[in-house]
Amino acid sequence: MDTMGRTCNFWSFNRLAGLGVITLLSLFAILILTITLLPGGAGGEEIVVDQDGGGDHTNLYDAVDMASPGDTILIEEGDYQIDFFLTLRNYELTFKGSNKERTRLTFDHSSSSMTLRGRDLSFLNINFTGTGPTPTNRITIYAQRNITLQDCIFQNINVRVTTHNTNFRFENNILRNSNFGYEHLFDYMNFPEAVDLASASMSTHTIMNNTLDGEPFHVLIDTENSIVVSVDSGLILVNCNNVTLDGLYFTNAPLGLSIINSSMITINGSMVTPISGPLDIWGSDNITFSHSTLGKSADQNPTFYIQHSENINITSCGVNTTIQTSYVDGMTISDNQFNAGGSLVLDHDLGATIKNNDFEEQGIQFTYGTEFEDSI
Repeated sequence: MDTMGRTCNFWSFNRLAGLGVITLLSLFAILILTITLLPGGAGGEEIVVDQDGGGDHTNLYDAVDMASPGDTILIEEGDYQIDFFLTLRNYELTFKGSNKERTRLTFDHSSSSMTLRGRDLSFLNINFTGTGPTPTNRITIYAQRNITLQDCIFQNINVRVTTHNTNFRFENNILRNSNFGYEHLFDYMNFPEAVDLASASMSTHTIMNNTLDGEPFHVLIDTENSIVVSVDSGLILVNCNNVTLDGLYFTNAPLGLSIINSSMITINGSMVTPISGPLDIWGSDNITFSHSTLGKSADQNPTFYIQHSENINITSCGVNTTIQTSYVDGMTISDNQFNAGGSLVLDHDLGATIKNNDFEEQGIQFTYGTEFEDSI
């Protein structure tokens, strides 16, 4: 373990010493018995963490270092500090709190974070508490398989899941002043297969029965040929096709709107104005926004990111935020009102048509490599 951050890896050694050679059969029997009885073998043990000294360890780090595959780390009530950057590379390990409200894993600094790079990891009945007052502390589930976060509380936490996780489960959790969203691992230009890999992985995700600041947030996975109306607390679409979103009302919603690896999505007559949380489109095609309001205000706004997508249309909308596009092939932004705080940033886009927009203040910024189909 280093001083700035900790990487917890576990290991176990079974040693057989001082045995004389009796017969091959008896040696084999003794070997089996020894591996079965010695700690750190096949796992399946319960390790108790109690900050008051009533368990096997008083802190989480020591318990993780001594754990074996299949073990359960039972965490008693108390506040257990996460120092700076904690990376868990373990596998086949369950962390279980004794009380969902009072078993707290607390981040000791606003820049502290927790990254899960292992596999077959479960976190149950635990309160993850950030420093606040905004969700600056981050938990990232990074491109692995069989990760479960269930019956937990997240306070002032930014939860991010990479699109290349398989068998990810996020269920029955309570989020308070927190965010949940997806992010992406690969440079689309150098790894064009990234979208296909993400699509295959995300079809194995289960995200259900979670609340954010007392309201349910909605995730649609593998949904086709549907009309969704009057959602008012944030929405994530994953691997969806031919879905119409009509009358969304995200005013003051903490979650926002994410469209990931989806096709033929239409958003009509909606107020997409979250106070935080993501506004993004990634790896998608044929997405249309019309007669909607995008972004809340100049001083309280997430940027609207559109990345690695095709055939994006934004028409007849009121825009109060920065729309930032990169590597978009085929895009039309026309007849929109960009109000104070509304702007457009283009980067490496192909076939862009930008016309008949009214910019109140900031206007358009061009970075690298954008090619226009039609003049501004």
